[in-house]
Amino acid sequence: MIMTERDEQLPRPAAELDQLAVYYESHDTSAKMEHGTWVEPQPMATISLRLPADVISQLKHQPRPSTSATQPTCVPSWSAPPTEACRQT
Repeated sequence: MIMTERDEQLPRPAAELDQLAVYYESHDTSAKMEHGTWVEPQPMATISLRLPADVISQLKHQPRPSTSATQPTCVPSWSAPPTEACRQT
């Protein structure tokens, strides 16, 4: 199944959501679903930086690196010349 853009308004009204909940609680739609395969999720990591507000403001106004993927260790390169490690992607 390929998701396409739809013209539906989200979130839906509470009354409509209640009707849908009642319907799907009493109807089995599993036959309409495509079969899939289980994929093990990739490990995730979160990085949080606490920086002074003026530094964040300066970073937001700096041009971004031309590469599409910026490594977390390369964030300082937005405001300084890139290091050799940041040049390698």
